[in-house]
Amino acid sequence: MILDLTLKGNAYELRIHRKFFQNESTPLELFQEENQLTKKYSYLGIFQIKGDTFGFDGCFVKQKSSNHEYVIYKFDFPKSDNDYYLGMRKMILTMYLATFYVVEQMHYAKEFFEDTVWSNQSLSFVIFDGGATVGGYAIGGQIYPWIKRKLLALNEEELIKLNEYVECEVNRISNYFFKNDAKYSQITITQNSFFIQVNMQGRWISWTNSRDILKKEEFSSHNIDFHSDQELCFTGIIAMSTWLREN
Repeated sequence: MILDLTLKGNAYELRIHRKFFQNESTPLELFQEENQLTKKYSYLGIFQIKGDTFGFDGCFVKQKSSNHEYVIYKFDFPKSDNDYYLGMRKMILTMYLATFYVVEQMHYAKEFFEDTVWSNQSLSFVIFDGGATVGGYAIGGQIYPWIKRKLLALNEEELIKLNEYVECEVNRISNYFFKNDAKYSQITITQNSFFIQVNMQGRWISWTNSRDILKKEEFSSHNIDFHSDQELCFTGIIAMSTWLREN
């Protein structure tokens, strides 16, 4: 994998292959120059790419467990209401820039295809940051073949465990930030699809397999008007990927 995010307690763990920093499709220095993209997200701080941090305002912190192949970072969930909104925007939009503008471009240019680093790549994201009355916080992206293969290989008992895990994690994170369960949530994950609803009035992300298992394809959202729903959708799909990574 080039880049992967997993849910670890009250934190997200980010693993980035060192080849990510060597890519030629989207040199990371572009995120530190003044351009239309960096101006749009200037309220999040400078996008850090070197040293002991990564992402907007250095929201991901490098861990000692990093090795010669992967740099490992951690984003701890904000501990206060005052830090919640900006902290989560920094993290989730870091993932947007890192996957859509770098991972996707590397894949399109077939960078490092001679290696095995792409064989277990999981996801990339397109994440909106408000600015519209309806669907202003839409979230989507790409499902890579690794997730499709992992889901297809699950038996009925394993699928039940996966669904239970994702539902539990969505409710756990909802309680952490909002002090209650996502009481209108609905989680349905099968061998060929997922449907993760986090609130009433049809606020969900979904995907149904419609292409060859070796092809990546889009997942998308519906009616995501609030950043809180977007963040819970993000939690749901990362929780699914985490379970598949660990089982």
